[in-house]
Amino acid sequence: MRKSGFLLFLLLLFSIKADASYCYSGITSYKVIAEDSKLFLRTTVKDGNRISYISDETVMVADDIDLSGFEIVGEIEDGIVFSTDKAYYILTKN
Repeated sequence: MRKSGFLLFLLLLFSIKADASYCYSGITSYKVIAEDSKLFLRTTVKDGNRISYISDETVMVADDIDLSGFEIVGEIEDGIVFSTDKAYYILTKN
């Protein structure tokens, strides 16, 4: 009886452990921030409930850029397209 109880305990323990190793993926959103001739990319990952934050990171991607006429054109699969008075740019998401 003791062996079967111990085996049942181990089985229950390993089944809980296996359930806890669930692969998690959140909802990722991107935002381009332009201020003082610097360009930043903000990456936010939220939980599936869209309330809880998993991570929030802001990275400077360009320094000393002429941002006159800055406008976000749109989002494509691999990046974000934006323009200034001088050119169009693609900012990759990774």
